[in-house]
Amino acid sequence: MTAETTAANSIEMVLSDTQQDGPRVAESHISTDNELEDTELPQARYLLTLLAMSACVFVAGLDFTAVAAILPSVGLQYSKLSTVNWLITANMLGLAVMLPLVSKLGNTFGYQATFGAYGLVFIAGSVMAGASTGMKLLLAGRAFAGMGASAAIVIPLMVVTEAGSKRQRALGLRVLLAAWVIASVLGLVIGGYLCKHENWNWVFYLSCIGYIVALLLSVMLVRLPKLGSGPLVQQVKRIDALGMLFLTGSILTLILALSLGGNIFNWSSGVVIVLFVLAAFLAILFYLVESKVAVDPIWPVSMLSTRSSALLVGLQPLVGIVTYAPVVYLTLWLSIVKHDSPQSTSTHLLATVASAAVVSVASGLAISKTGQYTILIYLSCAFLTLGCGLLVSLKESTSNGSIVGFMILLGIGVGLTTQPHIIALQAAAPAEKISRVISSILFFRLIGATVAIALFNTILQANLTSKLAVVVLNHPLYLRYILDSPDNQDVIRLPTVPQSVRDAVIDANVQGFKDIYITCLVFAAVTIPLCLFVRHIPISDKLNMSKR
Repeated sequence: MTAETTAANSIEMVLSDTQQDGPRVAESHISTDNELEDTELPQARYLLTLLAMSACVFVAGLDFTAVAAILPSVGLQYSKLSTVNWLITANMLGLAVMLPLVSKLGNTFGYQATFGAYGLVFIAGSVMAGASTGMKLLLAGRAFAGMGASAAIVIPLMVVTEAGSKRQRALGLRVLLAAWVIASVLGLVIGGYLCKHENWNWVFYLSCIGYIVALLLSVMLVRLPKLGSGPLVQQVKRIDALGMLFLTGSILTLILALSLGGNIFNWSSGVVIVLFVLAAFLAILFYLVESKVAVDPIWPVSMLSTRSSALLVGLQPLVGIVTYAPVVYLTLWLSIVKHDSPQSTSTHLLATVASAAVVSVASGLAISKTGQYTILIYLSCAFLTLGCGLLVSLKESTSNGSIVGFMILLGIGVGLTTQPHIIALQAAAPAEKISRVISSILFFRLIGATVAIALFNTILQANLTSKLAVVVLNHPLYLRYILDSPDNQDVIRLPTVPQSVRDAVIDANVQGFKDIYITCLVFAAVTIPLCLFVRHIPISDKLNMSKR
């Protein structure tokens, strides 16, 4: 047995034991039965399909990681270093909001048309971001790009997990994962290179070009069917618009509350409290609509039907927080505290990406040989907690080698959250298609990360304000430099600023970021007791699924 075949076994075990009723790639192979037949597609047709779908995922991965690499350069150019992380937040928010709707629109209007429409949104957003001359247009562009990128993730997942034989579907997932990893590495390299030559806006233009190529490949190489049956008007009525409205409203209201609280308003102010209450109320309405009203809900509440599946769903926002937030804030920490170049920052992020990729493959091999995945879930939470705990110790004197080591440990935790979590949730909620399981995991992780980054930025700025006020009292002659430093750290490195002032400002930033990592550590620690209650369900056990 080859290594490639072995790595696929864990996915094949899930695919072979779950009922599938989704789209097939070639129209001649569309199944009308509830159970997807194990029919192998012609090799040439399948490889062309896989090429097109991999290109889509590649563009999405490249776009996301390249932007993470250019954050400090964008913040310095616009003197908005304190709010530049909103580029990530805006993109994640757009991605999370539109993610659940992709499959519904695809079933109604056809996947080709849906992919094309989302592609136009992505291209428009990327052009806006590339042509922007200020943060407002740049943020709007990133939000639109996130909305469009959701189709580049969901549709390939649906196609490769619901087309061809079990062997082909397992191969498809491996190829998509490889495409994302390669794109993540190249994105960091390209982002760092473009920043070095002060052409960071070309990150967005390259993403735009890449999406156009992926879109053309999908049109030429893939026949994506329209699955909806009956009159178009009836299909449109089945779209869960009410659920989408409540979901979007809840997320936006929550992020607004976290952004205003501790910044413009006190946390105890009536405005902030009302926003939190409204966000919770809209979330409850969303759940009620999905469970009681929606004919075709955008999110399957059946995933909460068992203890294990409910716990796994509840873990995902926490996992999203401790995988995305530390990486985003490390890029800023390295630029502000270490004054690292974009290329050096990218090297630290590569440590996380590379270790996550290796461990993800290794975890698949382990599951294929042993059939055990719960121990890997326990280890994922332990390594995430360890990684976040070590980041708490960061200070200006911390060596680059130590930082890389910390990020490798965090990356191990991230890698262990891919296949083990997917397989565990698929086993606990066997009625759900694997593409829907993966989309749900991604959705909840994005929600957690989006909310956390907004909250952490509020915490960071509030802490910096108080700590820099002390620095101003001790060095009143340099008031302007100190107060300008949160948005542009270069001002404290001017020859006119003494070393004592620079050290005081850097120390204030170190303490501010430390509070962020302490908060990440708390969220990571919460995952440990939760994951211990996840029950191991044998992947091949189908007989008593309805009783769990």
